[in-house]
Amino acid sequence: MAKVEHSDSRFVYYSDEFEGLKITLRVVRATGEVQILLDDNFAKANGYKDVGSLVNSALLVNGMPVALASRWLSVGLDGSFTAIGMMDLPQAIGEA
Repeated sequence: MAKVEHSDSRFVYYSDEFEGLKITLRVVRATGEVQILLDDNFAKANGYKDVGSLVNSALLVNGMPVALASRWLSVGLDGSFTAIGMMDLPQAIGEA
């Protein structure tokens, strides 16, 4: 059962353990949207060495790793994840 870590005017932050790893989530007060923190614990819980490995292997657009504007992923009702503020890496560094 997730426990409330803290809250502010925009979010309520929760944490829970998965196989000994602390996973952090937050809920947007205005919309109820659930977001999960993209960190090493989340990456390890999904079979990656660390968050860098996850980004380089799984978060790709047109075969290129993405530059993320946020460390939070939106969690869909079906369990899917969407990067918040995702940008195509070549555009982000001015090569496109």
